[in-house]
Amino acid sequence: MKRDSNLYIAIYLLTVLDIFFTSLGLKKGVIEEANPLLSSFFMISIGLTSMIILIVSGALLIFMYRVRHKVAWINSALWLLIGAKAWVLGMHVNWITKVMV
Repeated sequence: MKRDSNLYIAIYLLTVLDIFFTSLGLKKGVIEEANPLLSSFFMISIGLTSMIILIVSGALLIFMYRVRHKVAWINSALWLLIGAKAWVLGMHVNWITKVMV
């Protein structure tokens, strides 16, 4: 069970990092949000959009954790999500290193 929950915690922490770096990049004007829907929400309020994303992500992860034994493919989907979030984090590292140099 502990190992199961670590996967969900890792996804949430990657989400927190993504939101933090996205907010920072948007405020500094060095990046743009790739998702058109989120981009329009970020233009209204970076803070509120960030908070909503974190709440919704947390709620979805709790739901997925509770149904994990009923959905055969959920573990594969979570690993795919970790890969996607790691890729996005790599993109953040890329722009951060360019801005810092």
